[in-house]
Amino acid sequence: HGVTGQVNFYCPADNNKDQVVPITEINEQGKMYIPRAALKSGRYKMQIDWAANGETFWNETVVQL
Repeated sequence: HGVTGQVNFYCPADNNKDQVVPITEINEQGKMYIPRAALKSGRYKMQIDWAANGETFWNETVVQL
């Protein structure tokens, strides 16, 4: 799909939980699955920094795991 970038998970309460996941294996629906086991429970600021077709994008949200 020509999408590149990374997903950053920042845990404000414990920076030892921070993770960076490269964007890989986008499926036909344009989705990428990150195994839940890859992250510890907690509240994260999820930042998605990605590019497609020569354009760059930035999305940010908060998730509770």
